Amino acid sequence: LRAVKGQQVKAGDVLCELAENGRRVQLAQAQAAYDKARIDYDGAQKLKQNALLSDTQMAASKAALETSRAALRMAELEVDHLQILAPFDGVVEDHPFQVGALMERGAICARLMDEKTMLASAQASEKDVLQLTLGLPVQVTLLSGEQVAGAVSFLARVADPQTRTYRVEATLNVEGQALRDGITAYIR
Repeated sequence: LRAVKGQQVKAGDVLCELAENGRRVQLAQAQAAYDKARIDYDGAQKLKQNALLSDTQMAASKAALETSRAALRMAELEVDHLQILAPFDGVVEDHPFQVGALMERGAICARLMDEKTMLASAQASEKDVLQLTLGLPVQVTLLSGEQVAGAVSFLARVADPQTRTYRVEATLNVEGQALRDGITAYIR
């Protein structure tokens, strides 16, 4: 774990690093196999020009080259994915895993909070939702009295079956403000 809870990170910073488990050795092997296949293919082309190699043998040489090229690319990707990078600037909110834990493919190594934008969500009645449009400016008032400006970014087309209200979301620009996720607010 290269970033700790509460740490500010920039896009591209390393959050977590996976165990190498021989991936760099596999990359070196794949590179050597590709180099050999390239030399073999170049030699096969010269033999083909002198009519000393059949079309079938030439196709087999080309197939071996392409197979080794694909294996090399896969090995490069495995090494490239050893480090998990922050996709945006933010704050590390959580690390669901501990050092040495087994992570399945697609698991989350760290949760980041974007401190530039937040989402305010509410439920609007059938009467109220008819007056809303995407991009409509909104004012969000927190329980503390602090106000934040934003714009409607989502309007549900299907009502909640229990409340018969429609979900409304507004994207807020909160850069430079110390807001917390989950705070009760009013959207106007």
